[in-house]
Amino acid sequence: MPEANPLWQPMPLADVARLLEGAGVPWWFCGGHALELFLGSRPARDGARDGSDRRPHADVDVGILRRDQSAVHARLEGFELHIARDGRLRELGEEERREGLSDPACHALWCRRRGATRFGFEILLNEGDREELVFRRDARIRRPMAEAVLQSREGWPYLAPELQLLFKAKALRARDEDDFRVVLPALDESQRCWLRRALASVHPAHPWLERIPAGIL
Repeated sequence: MPEANPLWQPMPLADVARLLEGAGVPWWFCGGHALELFLGSRPARDGARDGSDRRPHADVDVGILRRDQSAVHARLEGFELHIARDGRLRELGEEERREGLSDPACHALWCRRRGATRFGFEILLNEGDREELVFRRDARIRRPMAEAVLQSREGWPYLAPELQLLFKAKALRARDEDDFRVVLPALDESQRCWLRRALASVHPAHPWLERIPAGIL
């Protein structure tokens, strides 16, 4: 998502959290916000950023399990939900809101309050269940839910940094490279080990592999 996108007016994280806490199903912040919640939830060390110098974000990303769509859609009765796919947007119909989306290619929903002209947050649909999260781009990559979703100082759930960096590894935009540079030193050994193994499986020639200590494999 480009910075300062005129289609977006991101909602404050606290407002999104209050909205989704009432859905009664697991959810978590993801994207750049997840990394900054991680950095802000632990002391800075080894040159890692502590979360206090947050960079601007063009949107707010939230993850849920695909199986929990209906509960979340019901919670968002006052919102329009638009499928974002192949560079196009299409509003969900009533049946889709009730039944949810089963097509794995449909995994991004842009959300805005009814009557608003700009979107407030994006829902990303994930595979898996309450016990295990499955990486959308490669089902071989899995993480126990208790390790995949962490809690911030504010009490908000967020995607674990090693998983978020794996998602960011595909595009390698300038901000993704910056996020990798500042987050890597804050990862503990188990998180670095997991990231290196997952990267080697999904992107075996990825340049980040050379920067993660090989001795922890």
